[in-house]
Amino acid sequence: MESKTLTGFGIDLVPIIKKRYAASVAESPQEPLIPGEAGRAELKTVRVMMIGFNPVIREDLRAILAMDYDIDQVPDAVDADQALLQLKQASDQGRPIHVVLTEAQTSTLDWIQTTRLIKEQFPEVAVLILDGEH
Repeated sequence: MESKTLTGFGIDLVPIIKKRYAASVAESPQEPLIPGEAGRAELKTVRVMMIGFNPVIREDLRAILAMDYDIDQVPDAVDADQALLQLKQASDQGRPIHVVLTEAQTSTLDWIQTTRLIKEQFPEVAVLILDGEH
């Protein structure tokens, strides 16, 4: 499957999401992997939530993520409070969110504090902060 690059960010997002999630699992495993052949673990589906993106970037990201069948997009959160609530609800329902994407350049979100809050309460969640300036 061909992966797309997000215009403006200049990155191939899907492999980065999967690699960061795999690293997060290695840091604090909580059985998020499905046992594979010969004891090898495989990631079945990566659940991704976005926080605070402007509508144009959000739609571009959604289109890119939709191209990979191993990525399940959950509803976006508008701020850190909503994100934490969704993370808790998803975890309680046995369908945890694995990766959170947020934008560095936003006037409505303190991404440093948001990342800190997410990692304190959900250390197994990988947080990717996208910055279109670099």
